[in-house]
Amino acid sequence: MQTTTRYPRLPELALPTPDETAEHYGLRAFAFVVEHGITATLPDDALQLATHVYRVAIARPDLLPATLDRFADADRAINATIRRRAALAHELEAPELFAAAGHDKPNLGPMAPLSPRPIVNPPAPARVALQPALQRADFEF
Repeated sequence: MQTTTRYPRLPELALPTPDETAEHYGLRAFAFVVEHGITATLPDDALQLATHVYRVAIARPDLLPATLDRFADADRAINATIRRRAALAHELEAPELFAAAGHDKPNLGPMAPLSPRPIVNPPAPARVALQPALQRADFEF
């Protein structure tokens, strides 16, 4: 007998209604991230509007520091998702460029390729042509 595990569906944000303003939609998106801590189910435009609304939301002077911290955590998660999606879209545009550049190989850590340190030789001192020594007799008048 084989058992399968069913995970609960991630919550989703309702699409904007035709009479809803962009700020209200962004506020709903930001409240969604604060409440659920999930950005995976939000579309890109909702994430962009949520970052805009964050700057408006923290302007309230009566917010508690714990609330500001929670808002800041949500904004960091939103911005990380935006950056991740942009990087993924950039990689999907030209995957052969990323493969050729070696982005799949780590730069640091135990799997990084070993490279010898370059040998640095200091420059040789400049050779100055020596002039014949001047004699005291050369200056007598």
